[in-house]
Amino acid sequence: MSELTERLTQRLQDIFVAPAAQGEALGADALGALIAGFTPVLVGQLAQASHSPEGMTRLLTLFNDPGLPHPDEASTLLDGGHRERLAGLGGQLLDKALGGQAAPLETGLAAASALDRTEITRLLSLATPFALALLRKDAGGGEVSAAALARLFGHEAPPSAAAAALAGAEGVDLKKPAVAAPAPAVDAPKSGWSRLLPWLALAAIAVIALLQLKSCDKDGASTAEMPMPAATPAPEQPAPLPASAPAASAPAALTDASAPAAAPEAPAPVSLYYDRSVTRVPDDAAKLLEPIVAFLKSHPDARVEIRGYHDRDGAQALNTALAAGRAEAARVYLEKAGVPAAQIEEVAPASTLGDDADNRRARRADLTVVLR
Repeated sequence: MSELTERLTQRLQDIFVAPAAQGEALGADALGALIAGFTPVLVGQLAQASHSPEGMTRLLTLFNDPGLPHPDEASTLLDGGHRERLAGLGGQLLDKALGGQAAPLETGLAAASALDRTEITRLLSLATPFALALLRKDAGGGEVSAAALARLFGHEAPPSAAAAALAGAEGVDLKKPAVAAPAPAVDAPKSGWSRLLPWLALAAIAVIALLQLKSCDKDGASTAEMPMPAATPAPEQPAPLPASAPAASAPAALTDASAPAAAPEAPAPVSLYYDRSVTRVPDDAAKLLEPIVAFLKSHPDARVEIRGYHDRDGAQALNTALAAGRAEAARVYLEKAGVPAAQIEEVAPASTLGDDADNRRARRADLTVVLR
């Protein structure tokens, strides 16, 4: 394992395993082994994502999620009524961290350890928020930038190298009790999870190959402008014909009803301006976006197009990820404000470089309402 993986594993053992094991059918030793098998896959997948613009955008959203707990809160959040809410959040974070490929990891760990798949899913969901919080702390804490994540994961070995490090181990069937040779009297007895650790970790790392194959279409290694599918505008539909007026209506009423309804006036475009290396929406977003939110809620046929931009400073790959992250942050804000996802579209501009000499104005996301 890499130094980062070993450090994360140990810290999760320190803050998470004991309180998480309380009230669960899985003992602390088995949970410790599960965590040891999980962390190499998590770190490997995050490191792989950090090497592509699309993957970096996903990581920025992930590590800047406002729901991530503080590592010191583990005992409190794993006690009583907080646990279910934490598991719900962690399930979403786990799926996003592994690029939508959490199921193969859970299946592999279940097969290697003969543990219940449902229990594995639950425990990994509980562990993920704290694992990400610890990694965010390693990246500097606070609002994590793309540069900080690149430094954190830039020297990580690819998952295949981690698997090669365990290639000397011979697989065993953990569904059956292994007969261990008697240890010399001077050796301290190993704990249960320590005996399982090499095999469970090997099984987990083996799953990475499958994850890589399935995620390669999502997190391409290109450092060029991140391609995004161009929006295909829906064909303009004729205004619906008004319902016929009753026969007894006055002629004037018939004339008014047959007149075409005036097209609604869309709100003016809005630009959100971001700080350097930041993708979180600015503090004035609520005020600026209020007209757009209200209009979209009352006009389900309208949509909003979001385009993200960056300034002229810094590496192109990271800047592209920042531009996409700013558009993504605006999209998430609108969804949380109640705008249906079907009415929101992120559009990749011809160039993500902001067309303004003022860097402050170049670092932005433009939102434009389009009437269908």
